[in-house]
Amino acid sequence: MCVCRTGFIGNGFGPSGCVATSFDPCVALKCKNGGVCVSNGTVPYCRCPRGTVGELCDRVNPCDSNPCWNGGNCTSSRYGLRYTCACLQGFTGSNCQNQARRCGGLKSSLNGTIRYPEEPNGSYNHNSRCAWLIKTNHTKVLNVTFTKFDVERSADCKYDWLQVKIELI
Repeated sequence: MCVCRTGFIGNGFGPSGCVATSFDPCVALKCKNGGVCVSNGTVPYCRCPRGTVGELCDRVNPCDSNPCWNGGNCTSSRYGLRYTCACLQGFTGSNCQNQARRCGGLKSSLNGTIRYPEEPNGSYNHNSRCAWLIKTNHTKVLNVTFTKFDVERSADCKYDWLQVKIELI
């Protein structure tokens, strides 16, 4: 059985069994998203622009792979080339891969505890920089007691530091 290649017609027998036709093989191939049909004489294919893939140049959605961890919400860029993650509270990082550790903040109750890490058996974060503001009434006596205080050893405090500021209101 003889078959003429794409772009030719006929029964395929003999020297003139296949005759060139004006048929453009790209007519049947509908490339999407700015893809351009190219034919090498036999098989048409789509030359796809950046941000598209597949036989017909489908758009790439980088969020399809679920790159955001810990419940983060993925949003792809306008052209589908990049994505950003909106992290849930308590997580940071480009993919929400890091658990945020609070170190510092505001205390204004009549009594309280400052602890880092907040969980009793929580892990210590290297290069911690903690700044606490304690607001209290000027008629009250403030008693600050450190039961344990430990930072990484450094001559110029380049690794960790703690700042406690008291504001009388």
